[in-house]
Amino acid sequence: MEGCVFVNQRQLLERCGFGNFPRSYAAYQANYFGSGKGTPREKFLADYVTTAYNDILELTAETGIVGGGLFVYFLWLSVKHIRTVVISKEEEGFRQATLASLLIMSVLSLTTYTLSVFPIQMNLFFLLGYYNSIGVSATRSSVISLGPWFAKLFAVGLLGLVGWLAYFQYRNYQARVVLRQGVILESQYKSVEAIAKYESVYPVFRHDGDYLFKYAYILAQQKRYAHSNRLLSQAKDITGSYNAYTLLGENQYKMKQYGEAEKNLLYSCNLIPSKFYCKHLLLKVYMDSGQYKKAKILHNEILKMPVKVPSLAVNEMISDTRLIGKQLQSL
Repeated sequence: MEGCVFVNQRQLLERCGFGNFPRSYAAYQANYFGSGKGTPREKFLADYVTTAYNDILELTAETGIVGGGLFVYFLWLSVKHIRTVVISKEEEGFRQATLASLLIMSVLSLTTYTLSVFPIQMNLFFLLGYYNSIGVSATRSSVISLGPWFAKLFAVGLLGLVGWLAYFQYRNYQARVVLRQGVILESQYKSVEAIAKYESVYPVFRHDGDYLFKYAYILAQQKRYAHSNRLLSQAKDITGSYNAYTLLGENQYKMKQYGEAEKNLLYSCNLIPSKFYCKHLLLKVYMDSGQYKKAKILHNEILKMPVKVPSLAVNEMISDTRLIGKQLQSL
């Protein structure tokens, strides 16, 4: 929560732009722990960025104080408009129901990700539009009467918008069907066929960080590291994801690009300090690149880390770290 407040304070004026809050918050979290400010408890509790914010905080950071002010002004105009027109008792009932629905959606958005769901986004815009339209027939312009042609033009525009949205939803649906086929093929260890499916839907999902990571992961399994890294570079710029930085660092380590691997794995380690995997990989980078002083420091740090979720994988990494420690003693 402290990070959310900090990010919002920093970006109230400059704003981070629509869709950029996850990456911006991830950068704050990584810099916070990387500077040595985090307490052991904070490092232990830190988790993926998606668990650290909600719709309201994201909206504030992405639009800034100017965008927030415009949004409040828009709502004020809506209330002012509805109060100045003469409406019937039936319309008053619909108005109250609409306000109640908007209030419920606002409250839910504080604790859930409701606004990230497309049908709920459309419902929100519908409610706001309906709220503004109640009693509009009672309003008249002193300069010009809009006349029935305006209603027809509005209807045509609305139908065009609905058609445009329907087309893209259908296109996305078809792409998701193909993507699901790719996931099934990958689960059946048919990586070559799965890659072909993932590649075919790239134009649709090229801005989807989860898709980019999964596609890059399959490519990495086929040792197509250069292509995988290009996708991971896109994914980390979109989401600031721990997984994207870690896999990118792992690919670079396998390509013997130790400098770049160290940079990305350090970011992963600072982003979620309680993770063993990125630190274990970074330890290997230090050993293979001959940075033994750094390796000794990281070796001791790993062995002192509390285990958050006991597992066979964690036990194997700890055992391997002890073996590396013996190698360091002989150097």
